[in-house]
Amino acid sequence: KIGHSNTYVIGLASYGVSLLLNLFIVNAFQFYLTSILNGVSVTLFLIMLSPVLADCYDEIAVKLKKHHETTLIGIRNFFVRTSVVFQSFIIAIIHALTIYDPIDVSHQFDALVGLRIIQGLIPFIFCIVGALIFYKWFDLKSIKKQEVTSKLRELGL
Repeated sequence: KIGHSNTYVIGLASYGVSLLLNLFIVNAFQFYLTSILNGVSVTLFLIMLSPVLADCYDEIAVKLKKHHETTLIGIRNFFVRTSVVFQSFIIAIIHALTIYDPIDVSHQFDALVGLRIIQGLIPFIFCIVGALIFYKWFDLKSIKKQEVTSKLRELGL
């Protein structure tokens, strides 16, 4: 058993790599194959999200001696919603840089490159950086996790 955090990192990194394949799609078969890989890898990442968050919530409950899951979920949702704004800006900037004009077909190749960057390169970078940060600084593993669980039992939480 490799643990929640390592599985989470593997899932996030493999999702990033599968998204990078979007740069090279030229036909329907490649699209379907890439979509299957994206689905499998994002499933691995998302399945591990709940156990990892539960471990984090438990550690915070031990430190504060009280459960604060609803507050933490609200904070997480704020950052999730804020990321949508950043995504919109990134898409607008890339379309501006690639001179995207839906009416003018002479810039069709530039628009395609922009779409590939939006769907492949940028998500790859974010996933890999996120996986590396999580791998380096997430310390709720085996011994510390057992200590948190025992302290939760002692506190009756």
